[in-house]
Amino acid sequence: MDALTRHTAGADLVEIPDVIDFEDREPAFALLCAALDRCRQPLLVVRLTDPVVTVTALHVLSDAYDYAHARGIVLRTRPDPAAAHIFRLVGLPHLLDPVRAPA
Repeated sequence: MDALTRHTAGADLVEIPDVIDFEDREPAFALLCAALDRCRQPLLVVRLTDPVVTVTALHVLSDAYDYAHARGIVLRTRPDPAAAHIFRLVGLPHLLDPVRAPA
């Protein structure tokens, strides 16, 4: 699974350009855990550039949220604007980046 990681003044950012499918579950979770282990800020933002958010992606992000929380890091997701409502529909609004998540 490919991703771009950047460090900014306020947060670290991981950009995932692809859909997270079932076969991507373990690599995607490992990628996010590694990014959290290297995180220089108290916030890690995961940007999903593809508008398709799968059930697998929601599981991976929820598991990464727990992993981050255990390390004192806040994990937030910045999905494509067309997909943000999915997080609310399934009861995961706490995963959304409030700065970028449309209401």
